[in-house]
Amino acid sequence: MTLVKILSSGQLTLPAELREQFNLAEEGYLEAKVTAEGILLKPVTASERQQAGDALVRLLSRVHAQQPASDLSAEEQEELIAHEVKAARAEEPHRDAQGGV
Repeated sequence: MTLVKILSSGQLTLPAELREQFNLAEEGYLEAKVTAEGILLKPVTASERQQAGDALVRLLSRVHAQQPASDLSAEEQEELIAHEVKAARAEEPHRDAQGGV
């Protein structure tokens, strides 16, 4: 078993042997998922990142095309988005533990 220390900023450093074994490069991405045993970190390939980005662009273009113009200022919209993201993140661990999203 390899121990990994979490720094005050929330960052952690994976040991070199794990980075080499899983071909993890600097500035690479890991998917973090809550499991029954704890947290699973899974490498994400460049093609998976590209596919996710493409899917997001397609989704946003559909949503944007359907939305009427907002009466809120850009600052008010950003505050509303930040509030909704915070609320969704607070719910996320609970949903994952029940086998949800």
